[in-house]
Amino acid sequence: HIVMFVTVVGWGKNAICDKLEAIHKQSLAGGGGGLHGLLGLPEGELCVLEGDHLKKTFWTEVEKVFRRKSMNLLILNRNFPPNSWATSLSKLDKAGKMAGRSFHVSAALPYSQATSGYAFGLADLAVCLQSVQMRRNHGTSLDGEQSQETCKVTSMFFNFYNYQDWETLAQSVRTQLTRRVAVVPWLKEGAEEELARHEELSASVQLVATMPQGMFNLGHETSTRDCL
Repeated sequence: HIVMFVTVVGWGKNAICDKLEAIHKQSLAGGGGGLHGLLGLPEGELCVLEGDHLKKTFWTEVEKVFRRKSMNLLILNRNFPPNSWATSLSKLDKAGKMAGRSFHVSAALPYSQATSGYAFGLADLAVCLQSVQMRRNHGTSLDGEQSQETCKVTSMFFNFYNYQDWETLAQSVRTQLTRRVAVVPWLKEGAEEELARHEELSASVQLVATMPQGMFNLGHETSTRDCL
């Protein structure tokens, strides 16, 4: 069983994966069945692969993990926007055939209160912008200390989800990636309205959402960071 994250950078995958691994270990230590038991899966090994750490060797490691017959729950700690779905499924299919194993994919999809013509809302983008900016010692150097393009890269991922609303994105996940979708609530109700009350921040986030990548410069980066 494989878990993939349909998310934007800054959503908090590392924190979620750390929590899931902690729950797994605590359950096993208490005589439970770990995440496997909680999810109704047969006993087996849990493996979490972090894309930011593995970088170019990510899919090679996936193939290696597939060959471990005791592993039956694999969490892919990496963002999987729509433009990666077909290629990722192809690589998983290759790994499965090489190892002689079948697999099922589940997608973790954040719920969005988007109301402004985007798959994810401006409040989602604002939180992801702040999250990436606050990171330190990130594996790919995408944090507020090592990079001068945190806002630009977050904007790029946001715009990978080129849908008119969240419901259309969710339906696309179900038809093009997997029918097994775990919708994850993450922002409090009214987050979009709360952002709108902060006019300068809202205008800055709106600019980030609509700015063509080729026009995004250091001035835009700095002004956005100042508003966060």
